[in-house]
Amino acid sequence: MKRGERKAFTRTVTNVGPANSSYMVRDVSVPKGVHVEFAVDDSEEVMRFTSVQQTKTFKLTFSRDVNDKKKDLYGQGYMTLVSDNGKHTVTTPFSFKFE
Repeated sequence: MKRGERKAFTRTVTNVGPANSSYMVRDVSVPKGVHVEFAVDDSEEVMRFTSVQQTKTFKLTFSRDVNDKKKDLYGQGYMTLVSDNGKHTVTTPFSFKFE
């Protein structure tokens, strides 16, 4: 990822928990100088399911500070989504190659 660059990715998940459940971002870890935005349906920050086995697609947009002076070639991080009842978690790992 180059300085000042933005990249977007989509991921699809399936609800294996109960119907009528919601998931919110509870923990995000990214290298210094990198930022991440999470969106469901291009606006919400909460993933809401109305049935079991329902799928939802979310978008992650990563950006790197234009003035980042990182010398490492690679970096990693993660994002954790937690269900409204606290019983289910979904962790999405990230890996970065810096240029």
